[in-house]
Amino acid sequence: MKILVYLSMKPEEGGKFQYSITMLDALTVLFDKGFIDVVAVYEDDIWKEYLTIPSIKSSPNFSFIERKSKALILKRFKMLRLWRFIGKYLDATQQLFYRQKPDLIFYPGNDNLAYECSIPSMIPIFDLMHRYEPHFAEVGEEYIFTKREHHYKNICQYAKFILVDSNLGKEQVLESYKCDAEKIVVLPYIPPRYVYESVDVHILDKYNLPDPFILYPAQFWSHKNHIAIINALCILRDKYAETIHAVFVGSTKNAYNNIQQNIVEYRLTNQIKILGYVPNNELVALYKRAEALVFPSYFGPTNIPPLEAAALGCPVILSDVYANRERLGDNAWYFDPNDHTRLAELLIKLLRGEYDAKDHNSHTDYWNKESQRDRTVKILETIIDASN
Repeated sequence: MKILVYLSMKPEEGGKFQYSITMLDALTVLFDKGFIDVVAVYEDDIWKEYLTIPSIKSSPNFSFIERKSKALILKRFKMLRLWRFIGKYLDATQQLFYRQKPDLIFYPGNDNLAYECSIPSMIPIFDLMHRYEPHFAEVGEEYIFTKREHHYKNICQYAKFILVDSNLGKEQVLESYKCDAEKIVVLPYIPPRYVYESVDVHILDKYNLPDPFILYPAQFWSHKNHIAIINALCILRDKYAETIHAVFVGSTKNAYNNIQQNIVEYRLTNQIKILGYVPNNELVALYKRAEALVFPSYFGPTNIPPLEAAALGCPVILSDVYANRERLGDNAWYFDPNDHTRLAELLIKLLRGEYDAKDHNSHTDYWNKESQRDRTVKILETIIDASN
């Protein structure tokens, strides 16, 4: 069986880029075993450092007529069925796909091409939070909501296989859209490969970081709920006369200015340090030095940073939402993301050395690189078997 994997993501896209690397690694294992014939089509030259399988660079040069034709058919007239029929004559990327004659195309970056191209496709649905948390503008604003609805409806209609990260994720897809349950496959996220690479970064010295500190690596979206940590630190200070520092890592988004104002207003400028974006090796060093990862996000079903922390032996304090318990089990402490007092109580226990979570160091074998990768490979192998 010949599989084409389309690598469209760039490093700045964070989790989606790391997910694509993880899927590429698993397909490479199957290729090396002789189980499949696979070719990668990539857009950005950054992918060259990750590729050990046959690959082709995609450099589509759309003419004015091609761009106009696609816009008219898909956006103005909403004739996806027509485009699926004629796209291979007008779309340079589709033409490249057809020349390779694949049996299946895997789109780990969640690309529109999964349904715009008529070759059978496999694609993940990362989350449906525009339906379950629409009060957050980043997913619920009318244009974004409509765009996401259109995208996921088409995936459910046209994709041959849909990957979700949890059983709850599968339930949400079936609850939200008309979709054949048989084509939805649960493939849990795993820690990205960089977590397992050795690092030698004097992170405390470079950023002049306090010790001890808790870590929250997340872009500054409203749903990431940084305010929970800010309020918990205030409760620690005012109610318990205890302090612990916090380090926030992530790029600026719609809640950034508000977070900055709250830090100043609540007199926490000496307790909270914002680093912005940091490279992967420095993030690993931060996990290794942190007292705990604190992850109060409202979104799910699951998230990658808690998996990274667990794999590195960093204690995890995690919002009790969606499928977080399904994925982390007893590898974490949980709290209601709206209950900032409870989070403060957990931080007190952390400071007193009471973190147990079934002894987070006892799960080393489960979280090691080979075990995680092998589970992903086995599930992909089962999907490919089913498609033959």
